[in-house]
Amino acid sequence: MVESVWLGSPVSIRIGAILLRQCLQETALTELPSRFQKELAKVNATPWIAATSQDAKYPSVKGLTQPPTLPEQAIGWYMDQLIQLTTKEPQVTLVLFNVFHMVQSSGTLFQPLMLFRVIQQLLTRPLWFST
Repeated sequence: MVESVWLGSPVSIRIGAILLRQCLQETALTELPSRFQKELAKVNATPWIAATSQDAKYPSVKGLTQPPTLPEQAIGWYMDQLIQLTTKEPQVTLVLFNVFHMVQSSGTLFQPLMLFRVIQQLLTRPLWFST
């Protein structure tokens, strides 16, 4: 399985090309379009959820037909925590900007160091502070 990355990035374009080559080698031409699209959808699932979960927080966004799903809400909450950390953690800021600018994979946001920083922030935050 190819690692998930942000849509439209040079990295995701390369991964799409690699995936297409793999599908061409392993799939009959009659089945190629459907297999390639299914595999590409798997690669793009995580960045798509991350992008749309942020959009879904704003009632003014047009085109939303359903409330955010539980995974979308969870990712939206986690992104809020990371954004708050950018005010005091330069390393978190750098990683978040690299993901936003499609230089690093969205999976980078869920590496142990990033998860640790979020948990640490939650444990040291004043009780009156809420998100």
